[in-house]
Amino acid sequence: MTQPATQKPALADVLPVTPLQEGLLFHALYEHERDAPDVYLVQLVFELEGPVDADRLRASAQALSLGRRFPGHRPT
Repeated sequence: MTQPATQKPALADVLPVTPLQEGLLFHALYEHERDAPDVYLVQLVFELEGPVDADRLRASAQALSLGRRFPGHRPT
């Protein structure tokens, strides 16, 4: 690829889209058109009342997380 330094290559010239990325984009656009929730991005909010043992709650959440079974899914 020989282009002057002032020109940026097209995104497709840098890295091709993977099949997984294509699928995620498809679902995101498909769900957006139908005003549906994104199945790949789910956020939960919990409201707790009373005293909370933060260490115990954290350990419970980590035990349920994908990162425990699949290291690539660990949060940063």
